[in-house]
Amino acid sequence: QVVVELGVADAATIDRSFRNALGVWSTVFGPFQWMDLTGGPKLYSDCMERVLPTLSNATTLPPPIQKLIDDGALGVANGHGFYDYTPDEARRADELFHEHAWKARALVNKYFPLKDA
Repeated sequence: QVVVELGVADAATIDRSFRNALGVWSTVFGPFQWMDLTGGPKLYSDCMERVLPTLSNATTLPPPIQKLIDDGALGVANGHGFYDYTPDEARRADELFHEHAWKARALVNKYFPLKDA
């Protein structure tokens, strides 16, 4: 709602963004496993360090994220993140995401086709 109030985007754009982003993974992975799959805690910590000051009074990363970074966690890339992965589990998570994402994308296109500009 704040994004709409600030004029950053209208409601339809925000809804479309959520369908096109969260909709393609959130029914298969939760946010922590998604972070493991898409770059691990380090990638997200870089984003958090820039965004946190605009969202809260936090000046440091949450301790669980910092511990994973200190431990060298890279998610599925090295088998250690919020979860631990064998090479087969890491490969399967990636395959599952891609298989599901294309199906989810097809549903979004079917029910919410982009209108000609």
